[in-house]
Amino acid sequence: MLKRLLWVDPNIADSQCLERLRQCQYVAICAETGAEAIRALKRTTYDLVVLGPRLDVETASLVAEIRRISESIPIALHSPDVPAAGLALDGRFLGVRSVNEIQPRALDRILTSHTQASEPWMNLMVGNSPAMQKVIQLVRLVGPRKATVLITGETGTGKELAARAIHMASGRGALPMVSVNCAALPASLLEAELFGHARGAFTGALTQRIGRFEQAHRGTIFLDEIGEIPLELQAKLLRVLQEREIQRVGSSETIRLDFRVIAASNIDLEEAVRKQRFRQDLLYRLNVAPLHMPRLRDRISDIPVLVDHFLDRICRQEGLPVKQS
Repeated sequence: MLKRLLWVDPNIADSQCLERLRQCQYVAICAETGAEAIRALKRTTYDLVVLGPRLDVETASLVAEIRRISESIPIALHSPDVPAAGLALDGRFLGVRSVNEIQPRALDRILTSHTQASEPWMNLMVGNSPAMQKVIQLVRLVGPRKATVLITGETGTGKELAARAIHMASGRGALPMVSVNCAALPASLLEAELFGHARGAFTGALTQRIGRFEQAHRGTIFLDEIGEIPLELQAKLLRVLQEREIQRVGSSETIRLDFRVIAASNIDLEEAVRKQRFRQDLLYRLNVAPLHMPRLRDRISDIPVLVDHFLDRICRQEGLPVKQS
C-alpha cells in the first residue's frame, strides 16, 4: 500500500532520492517552503511529514502550525543541528545531513513507532509488505466488533499474535485473553477444561471448577487448533456459540456469558468438513470474519523489518544499546 509523504525542503529536487522512495512504496510530494507545506496539508491527508534543513521559517513554528492542522500526523526532522524546541514538539529525528542519506527503512521505523504508540496492538504486527498490510487492515476493522474470527495459516505464521492483536484492538482489551490449545488435551478432559465441572462430576472432581469460557466472561477466548476438537464435542461447542451459555460438566445449571471467540487452525477446515471430521455448521459459526496469515516466503520484503524488530527486542532484553541491522 502506497504511503503519502510530504517532504518540506528547498533542496528536495533530487530525482534519485524520489525514485528510491517510490520503489519503497512512498509517494513523495515536495514543498519548498513552509507556506507550500501548510497549503498541501490542508488539501490532502499524508502519512508522514519530513522537514529538511534551511527552511524559510523556524522549524518549531512550522511544527506547531502543522499540529494545528493535524494532531496525529508523525513529523520527522532531518538535520544535524535541528533546534531543541523543534525536537521537543515531535521528537522524531533522522539525524542525517542530506536528503540522499535518508533510507526508506528509517522512515518505515518512524511510521511504525508512531502507529504503535496510538495503536499498541501494532507492536505485534511486524511487516510493511502488502500481505501484512492486509492483515493489519483486517485487525483494525474487526477488532472493535463482536464478530467471531477464524484465523488460518501454516504453523509459525503468527496466528496467536494476530488473535492477541484483535483482542487488544477491541473494547475487551483491558481483560486477559483466555487461550486454549485444543490439541493439547485429550477429549475426556477438553470438555471440562472448556466448560468447567461440578463437584463429583467424575472421579477426582473434588471441588467445583470454572472452565475457560467462564474465565473469558466479558473478554475473549482464543481456541487454537480448533480443528482438533472431537466431533462429539463440536456439537456442544456449536450450541455454546449459538446461545452464549454453558453448562458445567455434571451440572444442569445454565450459565449465561458474554465472550468473544477467536479460533485458529493450521489445517484446511473445509477439507475436514468434506472428510466428515469437522461440522459444517460449526465452521459456518466460526468463519464470520476470516483472517489468513501469510507465510514468510510470501512476504520476503518483511525480512529486514523483522531483523530490526528482533535486534531491538534482544538489545532491550539484554540492556544493550539498540543496534540497527
